Amino acid sequence: MVTQTFLCTGCQLHCRLEVTHEGDAVHAVQGNRCKRGLDLAHGRIIAKAADFTLALRVTGGSVARVEAQATEPVTPDVARAVAVAVRRLSVQAPIHFGDVLVRDAAGLGVDLVATGAVGARPEGAPRSAAARRADSARRR
Repeated sequence: MVTQTFLCTGCQLHCRLEVTHEGDAVHAVQGNRCKRGLDLAHGRIIAKAADFTLALRVTGGSVARVEAQATEPVTPDVARAVAVAVRRLSVQAPIHFGDVLVRDAAGLGVDLVATGAVGARPEGAPRSAAARRADSARRR
């Protein structure tokens, strides 16, 4: 039997879970303070699902990128497919925390939501250095 420890991200409590398992059979989960921890532990061990976060380009924003997270844990295969599908995607500012940036990414039923806020760039304001570098790299 193997015991793995990881941080639960199922709710705001962020419990430290200790999962005892043998192969795909989960024998015990300790440290969870809600049912979501149990579900997350089983998902991590059986389906190898985990939280998925990536950065998306922002057009017309005060910064060049915004972090986005999948609304549910995904397997590595799904994460790879979503990353490939949205790699050239650019989202329009302003963006608020929790905005759904991509619905049903790659047709796999995964929504990507903003984990931060990005304000619109004021009219006439210079673009950030990162945005200028990204434009320059795209033209090459």
